Amino acid sequence: MFRLIRYINQNRRKIILVVVIILSLIIVIQLLNSFAKKQLDNAAKEEKVNVSTQNLYQPNKTILTNTTIGETQAKENTEIIEEFVQDCNNNEIQKAYDLLTDECKEVLYPTVDKFNNYYCKKIFAEKKTYNIQSWMNDENRYTYKVRFLENILATGKSNTDIIEDYITVIQKNKQIKININSYILRENINKEETSQGITINIISKDIYKEYEEYKIKVTNNRKEDILLDSLETVDSIKLIGDSNNVKYQALINELSNYDVKIPSENTKMIRIKFSKEYNSKRGVSKIYFSNVILNEKQYKENREDKNNKTMIEVKL
Repeated sequence: MFRLIRYINQNRRKIILVVVIILSLIIVIQLLNSFAKKQLDNAAKEEKVNVSTQNLYQPNKTILTNTTIGETQAKENTEIIEEFVQDCNNNEIQKAYDLLTDECKEVLYPTVDKFNNYYCKKIFAEKKTYNIQSWMNDENRYTYKVRFLENILATGKSNTDIIEDYITVIQKNKQIKININSYILRENINKEETSQGITINIISKDIYKEYEEYKIKVTNNRKEDILLDSLETVDSIKLIGDSNNVKYQALINELSNYDVKIPSENTKMIRIKFSKEYNSKRGVSKIYFSNVILNEKQYKENREDKNNKTMIEVKL
């Protein structure tokens, strides 16, 4: 005990110096920790602000028509899009699938598995945040440009890949559903024309952002196999606009000889795409089939026989 006291008295300055150094280090460490925590908190707050800003990127001001959607309607529209994104992020595939319209399911994702494989896994392999911009609205349809971005808080990545989609909110029978993957809507038409034993019935059209796809029923009452088109020219099947006679060409390159061949006394369903970007103000008045082959066998023998060709025009 006396030795310890004597040691302390003899080395008082050294001991005090060591204690001061230790206390100084503790204070410095605490200050650094406090500073680091504050920086992290500020970064997190900033990130939350950024995410919030992304999610509310002018959702009620339409780009193409420069109109404003009412606050209540805009809120309903953004809520269902948010619900859809959350379901996809949380891997609740069935819940997200149930938000789609029947038409969207039919033409794009007839099963939940296809929806999961070709949409969810493609976009939501990792959790996404998003922002939306009203693109066009018409009656009870509201189309939004949606940009999906990497969720920095969830992934820890600093670089963000952006995926764009066009999502349309549909109000029908007091229900709100959505169309995705740039699919806008379906319009029923049911207009037909008969000429030389051939009946063409335009049943409906599915409208996408960049094209329209028509469902067409062709009935061949002739004794010979016919071709709806020879597929030799790019402008033989076209839509005619309802103003200024603007013409929209069919995407002939997507059709095969099998598609356009209708056997004798048979009926076939054909889907034909037209290069017409969606615009509710630009309608069409008719579809023009200018190169219908009345006898396929005879056409193979003599392609220049004009009497073996006819034109059928269906008014819409």
